[in-house]
Amino acid sequence: MVVEEEKTAALDIQKILQNLGHTVTSIALSGEEALKELARLEKLKNLKSLDGDKPDLVLIDTDLLDKGEGIEVAHKIRTLFDIPVVYLIDSTDETTLELARATEPFGYILKPFEEKEFLTTIEMASHKHTIDRKLIESHEQLRNLSLHLQSVREGESTRIARVVHDELAHLLTALKMDLSWLYKRLPKGQKPLLDQTKSMSKLTDMIIKSVQRISLELRPVILDDLGLVPAIEWQAQEFEGRTNIKCEITIDCGDNNLDQDRSTALFRIFQEALTNVARHANATKIKVSLKERPDKLLLKIEDNGRGITEEQISDPKSFGLFGMRERVYPWGGEVEIKGLSNKGTTVTVILPATLNHD
Repeated sequence: MVVEEEKTAALDIQKILQNLGHTVTSIALSGEEALKELARLEKLKNLKSLDGDKPDLVLIDTDLLDKGEGIEVAHKIRTLFDIPVVYLIDSTDETTLELARATEPFGYILKPFEEKEFLTTIEMASHKHTIDRKLIESHEQLRNLSLHLQSVREGESTRIARVVHDELAHLLTALKMDLSWLYKRLPKGQKPLLDQTKSMSKLTDMIIKSVQRISLELRPVILDDLGLVPAIEWQAQEFEGRTNIKCEITIDCGDNNLDQDRSTALFRIFQEALTNVARHANATKIKVSLKERPDKLLLKIEDNGRGITEEQISDPKSFGLFGMRERVYPWGGEVEIKGLSNKGTTVTVILPATLNHD
């Protein structure tokens, strides 16, 4: 497709392209005309004939940029149709180039045109577009694989936690009761046996507590049984008791519960944020707020520690921060992380929500 306000110039470009073995699907003499053509293609989106009409590349005269038309056309081509754009330019004027760069073109062809330059630029633009699409597809596949593995891991954690809690803990409790029964029936004169039985009972208590801790770390039963709010309150209380870092919680989401997947995502992000505070922040206080809005849920975790740096936020090895963002990706959620030196770090999670108003 050629977008060129001078018809003669447009026909010349068409001739050059035909000489190079390419076909011009359409010529637009203005931005408005180009947008009408795009609208026509939009209507044909689901028809088999679209492949024959849809251009593989669009050439746009930069003269249209000064009128604002070229930018709109280029933007719609990129966002609606995923077609690479190459600009036809009269000069290397910086203002024009700045306008052109804003639309992320795939190349430039200087006027007057030469077939060799046309061929090189078009082939490079097509090749770059193909590579970009493959990279995007590859990234999407890796992201989907990561999300699948994450889901499988959560499912396994839930299953194992249930087995540990329901079976192993019950068996240990039964063993504790048997040891208590045995201790009461041993002769008073058998002090070594009584001491050993008492020691075994204490050891069993320790094992029961370890089993409960492991079960909770794998998957808190409270999250599945009571929902996100009680789980966050429990986790904050447990964290405060373990680290002596004071936690203030503000909940403003009524009695509504998210679906299980969103609840799990928010809870795991909350856990990761607490872990980061304990390991790196040197904080003495955390403020946690969970607020419901008509179409989203906001989770904010603020500490008064040393404050995360921009380098740490953008560090490709910050897998915990990367994992936070990936957890809300399936629903178009966002995780914002900001730090101020010696004033603390704020993690804000914005999650589009489908709430269950039971």
